[in-house]
Amino acid sequence: MIAENAAPQPPSLRRATVIVLVAIIAALTVTLLVAGVMLFRAPTFRGKVIEPRTLAPAFAFTNQDRQTVRLEEYRGKIVLIYFGFTHCPDACPKTLGTWKSVYNTLGAEADQVRFVFISIDPKRDTPDRMKEFLNTFNPDFVGLGGTMEAIDDAALSYLVFKYADDEKAYTSGHQHSDSTLPELTPNTYMIYHSALTYVVDRAGKIALVFPLDTTAQDVTADLRILLKQ
Repeated sequence: MIAENAAPQPPSLRRATVIVLVAIIAALTVTLLVAGVMLFRAPTFRGKVIEPRTLAPAFAFTNQDRQTVRLEEYRGKIVLIYFGFTHCPDACPKTLGTWKSVYNTLGAEADQVRFVFISIDPKRDTPDRMKEFLNTFNPDFVGLGGTMEAIDDAALSYLVFKYADDEKAYTSGHQHSDSTLPELTPNTYMIYHSALTYVVDRAGKIALVFPLDTTAQDVTADLRILLKQ
């Protein structure tokens, strides 16, 4: 039989109970706050973050199918932009190999991403040459070219550094006139250039820059963050 009037708790026991309850509430509050911060904190990118994001410089070039392509046509998608050339022996194939892995890993999400390779060697990189080169990596990659003046303007606007070991052959197609130098034909010059990939978000703004040695895993992770924004 339960007693009608339970004995009152000693004051010390009541104080201990209150202290325990306060401690439990405080612990729960801290846990919820930490969980909230973890849930809503800004994502961590692997690439170099551009803050504030700035509108990507516009361009209009001809692709490997001889169609005019403008950057603004890709608004609403993520765009990767790289300046290189098809005779490049190292940096360009490495970048495109990374892109190939990223494309394959993204799966269906790759439909929301455009991979754009802009040639800084328009004299040799004809549309047919560009198509042949890109098809070895992925035929969905976009290869763009234009006049030397237009390419120079675009490279400058994206702060791309480039120079040729035989500038005269590169710009005019003639052999070097200095007889003390090795004879160079228009097809043997080398172009040295910065090897950065620029990432343009859905709003057309540069969000990230990837150095050459960025792994496919890191690129994929960053693109998936941008695709959710």
